[in-house]
Amino acid sequence: MGKAFVAKLAREGARDPQALAAWIGRKKHGKAFGKLAAKDSGGKSSGPKNGAGAKRQATVDRLNSGGGDDRRTEMSREEKRLVAATAERFATDPSSLRSERSQGHDDESKAKSRTEVLRARAIKQAIELRRRRFGET
Repeated sequence: MGKAFVAKLAREGARDPQALAAWIGRKKHGKAFGKLAAKDSGGKSSGPKNGAGAKRQATVDRLNSGGGDDRRTEMSREEKRLVAATAERFATDPSSLRSERSQGHDDESKAKSRTEVLRARAIKQAIELRRRRFGET
């Protein structure tokens, strides 16, 4: 199943012949299909390139490899969403919030990477959320 098969599927009117060929290959060969595809392309098959896990890892990689000053004050839209989601998680789980604070993760000045800076900001937001919701100090 190579270029000729994809061309045949295209002639038969498939909307996305490459995707269809890949689907047929997975159905026909199962787990071995990834190894066959890697062997055919001369590279490695590193697993799925999409999905929530891959997107999250891409975000973390991008944040850690951003270069420049990790402690810059402005946050991108993506970073703001990430911090808000993390803050909400911490705000709804007081034990994890206490654990993060006791380990010193709430001190932005001690952060060594952009991810740690964002975690510290999320902890501060979570504290403020709990203060507003439950009147905690």
